[in-house]
Amino acid sequence: MLSLLSALALSGCSTMRETAPDRSAREQLLISTAADRAAERLNLKIPAGTYKVTLSREGSNPVTETITVPEGTPRTWAPPPPSPAGTGGAS
Repeated sequence: MLSLLSALALSGCSTMRETAPDRSAREQLLISTAADRAAERLNLKIPAGTYKVTLSREGSNPVTETITVPEGTPRTWAPPPPSPAGTGGAS
């Protein structure tokens, strides 16, 4: 009886799941590297004022923050780390 119970308990641990992504890891790396290089060349000069900025990404909750760019002062802003999206979304 004990061996039957332990066999049932361990059977759930042996399930294998294989995924087939649309893009290979190498292709994803090439795309992200190209995007990083393009972003480095951007020269975004934001006029002085107050702005509401929203960042969103699939699988994370959007982040909205108000930033103020003072006259004549460069402004840097580091976004907070992403937080997992609420339950019930696509996985």
